[in-house]
Amino acid sequence: MRLQEGATVAPINNGATVTLAAPGLGKTAGATVSATYQGPGPAIIQAAPSLTQAGSDFSASLTPNAPLNLNPGDTFTISLGFTPTITGTESALLTIPYSQGATSGSIQLQLLGASSVMTLSYTLPTNQNAVALPAGGTIQFPPTQLNSSITATVSIANTGQGPGTVNKISIPPGGAFQLFGVGPLPATVNPGFSFVYGVKYTPTQATTDTGSMTVTINGTDLNFSLAGSGVTSSYSYAIASDTPGVPDTPITPNQTTNPVTFPDTAVGMMNSFFIKVRNTGGATGSIPLISATGAFAVSDGPPMFPVVMNPNDQITFTLTFTPTAPGKITGRLTVGSDVFTLVGTGLGPQLTFTYGPANVKVAPSSGSGTGLVVFSPVQVGQKSQQSFTVKNNGTSAITIASIAVADTKGIFTLVDPQPLVPVTLNPNDSLTFGIAFAPAVTGFSTTTLQIDTNSFTLSGSGTAPPNLPSFQFTGTNGNVAPLQQPLVGLSLANAYPLNLTGALTISINSGALAPDPTAQFVTGGKTVNFTIPANTTDAVFPNGATQIGLQAGSTAGTITITPTFATSSGLDLTPVPLPTVSLTVPPAAPRLVRIQVTSVNQAGFVVSVAGLATTHSLQTLKFTFTPTGGGKPSTYAIDVAAAAGLWYTSAGSQPFGGQFSVAVPFSIPNPSTTSLSTANLKSVSATATNAQGTSDPVSAVIQ
Repeated sequence: MRLQEGATVAPINNGATVTLAAPGLGKTAGATVSATYQGPGPAIIQAAPSLTQAGSDFSASLTPNAPLNLNPGDTFTISLGFTPTITGTESALLTIPYSQGATSGSIQLQLLGASSVMTLSYTLPTNQNAVALPAGGTIQFPPTQLNSSITATVSIANTGQGPGTVNKISIPPGGAFQLFGVGPLPATVNPGFSFVYGVKYTPTQATTDTGSMTVTINGTDLNFSLAGSGVTSSYSYAIASDTPGVPDTPITPNQTTNPVTFPDTAVGMMNSFFIKVRNTGGATGSIPLISATGAFAVSDGPPMFPVVMNPNDQITFTLTFTPTAPGKITGRLTVGSDVFTLVGTGLGPQLTFTYGPANVKVAPSSGSGTGLVVFSPVQVGQKSQQSFTVKNNGTSAITIASIAVADTKGIFTLVDPQPLVPVTLNPNDSLTFGIAFAPAVTGFSTTTLQIDTNSFTLSGSGTAPPNLPSFQFTGTNGNVAPLQQPLVGLSLANAYPLNLTGALTISINSGALAPDPTAQFVTGGKTVNFTIPANTTDAVFPNGATQIGLQAGSTAGTITITPTFATSSGLDLTPVPLPTVSLTVPPAAPRLVRIQVTSVNQAGFVVSVAGLATTHSLQTLKFTFTPTGGGKPSTYAIDVAAAAGLWYTSAGSQPFGGQFSVAVPFSIPNPSTTSLSTANLKSVSATATNAQGTSDPVSAVIQ
């Protein structure tokens, strides 16, 4: 089965609920159910549909009429109707019995009926009371001043259970009555909702006005009457005097050259006049409204409007002026159809802020603005500057006590801020100062500019500085002798426009040997800083020279020197890949640097030698003694490999790198093949040997 209501079609099941919404009492809502028989064999509907209900507001019929023989695929329709005679909801059970062979059954639908109940009422601004408006009723307007208006608010409310429709609303043109604020029509009004519009009455003559209004609801025209009367009168106006014996000050409406002027008033403070209005005419008048605009307000007036004033009647009200900003302020006072121009001046400072050559206006972020002050992109290491102007557009002076930026890194700075504050700005005075932007890094930088309680956000973007030129190391490179102090330096291929800072760092690779801790810069440590002043090429070290010495140490290995570069603001400019320079202390034969004969007595003496072995290894020490008088020298070779191994693997040797010292005692027993006599020894010399070779000899004179 498929249910069709208007243009809406939807499938339904046996036992479903069908809702019929009538547009009003006596109005019919209809629907059609199309049914297709899908059984396996013939079926028959013997009787017409039956309705079980409390009333007779529902109807149902079958097409074709019963009895109805059905074969598979045959179609029939059920026509449904609902014509309410009462408000509220109604229900009924629709039953259509059928048989299929020996099987009996029925089609059943639950019918639910609802209708709209549309009621009208109107409200006048004189009392805000809702007045029922039955069909044929009258909207009665109060006596209204000529050429002024009063509007009645009409409400069409749906108090029923079904939706209603407002089809049309009309008032004949050319009269004193007009429709006001009517929405799009036709309009559907659901239960519990209202359709609201206005009827405006504007009398132009001192007479009784009548009119008519037609409202079409659910397709039915309802007619109403409109009635009102225009009255004429003349009014006098005066500002009441606060001083006894001083007469009131008359004021005349509808003039632009003679405004009502208030005394100058501080911003946030208030001045007021007490206004008297008297009907000086010979007829009763009506004042529909008293209002003021701008920084002006009406209070203490009549409790409700319109106010009907008989001849010589008087009303009073208070007119106040409360400026929210400095400067001249205008407004308007309306009393019925009479209009007064109001003028007052707010007293107080008013700061405005602009920046840059184009004087871009900016409102503080501490108020209602964004407070954003934007600088053009600047290359890192460079600086730009733009002006910032504070102007007092108010009517009184103001003192600016402080101007500061929150930046502590020198990216944003005030230009000569100290002489500026404190400063007093009289009306129309201005103060201009500079703000410098010197980005330290690429990308955006921000900080806060604070002018007393006014906050602004300074924002600028740093762009990349020029690429660092290629560079080269100066001084020593390649192999260096142990304990040598080679000089190294660094020079750019081209001068760089910014001040540069940097550092040289030593790293040591001694293979399996412990690195010599004495390998360092002469300034101490394995890092030394340098600067390259702007527009120069050579690195300058802490000693003021363009090269710096370093101690090569006494252990074989490679000393690699790595540089870093940055701008003076800290932006890293170190190139990738990074060039380095290497110094190599090669493996070599031992080197003896000193020999000494000590502890000489009749029993013997001690020969001490000192030197270095870059490979941390010694095999043999050889001592040669030369006698006086051209005698034959005596040579003694001593195996020191084991002792040297113990020394170079001990913790005590670590601070000395490859250096060593050896003391060998010689005794003078007699007779002895190894004995020596100090009486005829002229000198002693020594050499040291390892896998790389034998050192040069060192000698000492004995006598």
